[in-house]
Amino acid sequence: MKILFTSIATLLASTFLPINDSNTTPKNNLNYISDNYYVGVYKADSLFIKGDYEKSYTILDDLFKEFTPVNMEIYNEYKTYVKASYIAGNASETFQHFKNLITTYGISWKQITHDNVLNTIAKENDFVLEDYNQLKNTFDSHVDNALVTEIKSLKEKLNFYRNLEKLNDASMKIKIVNFKKEYLQRIESILNKNGYPSISETGKSSKNAYIDLQDDFYMLLQNISDEGLKNNILPTLKTLVAKGECDPKIYAKLYDYHLSKESHQQKFGTITFDSEDHIQNKDSINIYRKSIGLPSYGYESWRFKNLHPVDYKKINP
Repeated sequence: MKILFTSIATLLASTFLPINDSNTTPKNNLNYISDNYYVGVYKADSLFIKGDYEKSYTILDDLFKEFTPVNMEIYNEYKTYVKASYIAGNASETFQHFKNLITTYGISWKQITHDNVLNTIAKENDFVLEDYNQLKNTFDSHVDNALVTEIKSLKEKLNFYRNLEKLNDASMKIKIVNFKKEYLQRIESILNKNGYPSISETGKSSKNAYIDLQDDFYMLLQNISDEGLKNNILPTLKTLVAKGECDPKIYAKLYDYHLSKESHQQKFGTITFDSEDHIQNKDSINIYRKSIGLPSYGYESWRFKNLHPVDYKKINP
């Protein structure tokens, strides 16, 4: 049975810094799952795709008065908010939101100029590359250099000990065991201190806005032992999802990834197989997905079909 893992590069394009809008005053102690942040985002997303921009804007505007945006992979709800705001006729408010896309979320100049709505906003406000670079400097100043160094160090050590383990040298077993303990502790330390590392903390490389360190951190999680993942990492990630400090799909994909390694089964349906026989409990999958902040099963396929019909037909002839 063939398993196709969705690229995690864009999956981790989220950030959790507060937005500096005057009308955005997130409240403390909100649960992003039970207080329906994620449900609201998916509703606004579907309305935007259907062309109901005013309702989409209203939902997101109300959400962002209560919650700090997560700006999840695929959905990029803050960008949807900016575009819906402009299309719905809120031009006077939109430009500040537009600038937040750069200072808080690090959207690239290429992404702006290749998006009809964002490019129009830039032109109407005489916003040029020089202006963009000034705001991008603000985004770059958020990078946590100590965190970046730690992620790079863990990646290097992981590669070293993985190669060492392949040698099957009995004299190295104690060193490898000790490294795995240290490795788990250092990952836990990052999550406890930073939450799930945000794009504003790790920064973006200049090449196509590819998120190298975000990919690296997810890879580090994939290499934690099943026991460490089950008992330590997944419970922590679930808490971060509820706090709006981790994209729910990160938790769900990691859960399904490890479950599928042993049984070719998955709980949340985040991995694409050749058939749906891999789903652990089809009747309950949407209950499971909602419990962690995911949309209904099949929504992402519907979304892709409507936004990219040509590409969808190529994949699903």
